[in-house]
Amino acid sequence: MGAAFLAAALLLGACDGRGSHSSAGASDRAEASEEAPAGVHEFGPDRYEAVVYAHEGEYQPSEIRIPVGAEVTFRASARDLPHGFLIEGTDVELDLFSGRFDEGTYTFDEPGEYRFICHVYCGPAHDMMSGVVVVE
Repeated sequence: MGAAFLAAALLLGACDGRGSHSSAGASDRAEASEEAPAGVHEFGPDRYEAVVYAHEGEYQPSEIRIPVGAEVTFRASARDLPHGFLIEGTDVELDLFSGRFDEGTYTFDEPGEYRFICHVYCGPAHDMMSGVVVVE
């Protein structure tokens, strides 16, 4: 079982960890650091960065608030097992691994609530992994 997991991990690494998933506006992965605080950070007019950490059964933060029309770069990382980060109704779909970030960018042109979920089975708490992007 360990050899199969290692082979799968190597294969994912060779595919830049995305396989057939699409990451809107994805950039090269950066090494994850505890110095990157979870939450939303404005870095220009209508430009935001949302740093999200996945951990068994939850996301930090589980609610992200941004203004309508804002371009948001989601930087997400796992703190334990492999996880996913998929924002329903958008093309943001990230594969999360411990020790590095995956990124995707999206512009929210419509107000509303956009649910995000873990799309990679990660154990018994998988069904509890969700959050929401609130666009106001």
